[in-house]
Amino acid sequence: MPPEVAGPEAKVAALRAIELDANSAEAHEILADVAYLIDWNWDGARKSFQRALELSPNIATAQALYAHFLLIMGKDEEALAHSKRSVELDPFNSVLFGWYSFVLYAQRRYDEALAAGKRCLNLQPDSTLGWSGLYTVLPEMGGRRKKPARPQSSLPKAILEFRGPRRPSTKDMLGEATQRL
Repeated sequence: MPPEVAGPEAKVAALRAIELDANSAEAHEILADVAYLIDWNWDGARKSFQRALELSPNIATAQALYAHFLLIMGKDEEALAHSKRSVELDPFNSVLFGWYSFVLYAQRRYDEALAAGKRCLNLQPDSTLGWSGLYTVLPEMGGRRKKPARPQSSLPKAILEFRGPRRPSTKDMLGEATQRL
């Protein structure tokens, strides 16, 4: 479902859930996600994230998405704290480790970003998020790593054939990342 359709539907559902239960942290998180990712309503997103986390600070995805929001807003240290908390809350979620890797990368903490990216790939070896994170981090590190134990050919064909707009192909990114490890 395209965001322009899903966003308004999610917003209506979240507002209805809040009418039924003003203390629904999940509804406030969805409202924050829509405000941030669809509507670009920064103040509304901030308030909704804060309310969701005030109601339930142990929602890992809320911590992670709030971290991403804070990073975009230039609040790097706060972003790092929330992102780190997200992976502490859900240590087996590959997506959260992929996002954590990007928060660390944005703060130039390359060794830690690499470790988080590797953790993402350990949890989900075919994670495009994990591989693109390594592709982003490794050039900053000067490629000073050994080749990975897992050969590139173990990645699913669909991942290798994916092409994104105005960027190198994922196959090229993965090949370069694996050579630099």
